[in-house]
Amino acid sequence: SFPTPLFPSIDPRTAPAGTEGLVLQLWKICVTNYSEEAIKSAAVKGFHGFVRPSSSPALSSSPPTMQSNTTSALIPPSTTLLSAIPTSLAAFSHTCLSLSPPSLYSPTLITFDPSLSPRLPFPLKRGLVNTMLRAGMMFEIVVRGVVRQDDGAGGGAGNRRRNWIAGAREIVRATGGKSVVISSGAEKAGEMRGWEDLVNL
Repeated sequence: SFPTPLFPSIDPRTAPAGTEGLVLQLWKICVTNYSEEAIKSAAVKGFHGFVRPSSSPALSSSPPTMQSNTTSALIPPSTTLLSAIPTSLAAFSHTCLSLSPPSLYSPTLITFDPSLSPRLPFPLKRGLVNTMLRAGMMFEIVVRGVVRQDDGAGGGAGNRRRNWIAGAREIVRATGGKSVVISSGAEKAGEMRGWEDLVNL
């Protein structure tokens, strides 16, 4: 039951004492295709569909209940990452300026898959980037487009790798190499990579 770790026997919070090979497991809730239309239609401005409950703001371990753009139960931040995938400069600006102030609804990650196109969907303006970094938000770069072998989105493996390198360099340039998380975005086991592979990349 949410937010119990998927494999409690190897999570340091739930594993028996003396267990080796522990892995801290977090849930990630991703707001995909966060566009200008999504900003305009949000039930409460600034919370991308998540609103404050009428009861006490104390954290609850019960699962969130979605009711037409509202969340009646809070999501425990100690076990959950909230990420957003903005699709335009306006959506990115809204995320940095309206959502970044620390709150129970602030995204932890701004997620990109740079392999999908030769350029990022919008320019990373220094002022907006600095605002989100000061608030403790980070960029997440998904590497699935680099490791998968099919010829799907992105125009083939070679083009995806070139796109990814160009996009990742732009993100690292904008952040000075700090506050960047690299994740697999894996949809099957063969797309997983170890930390040494990520360091080499």
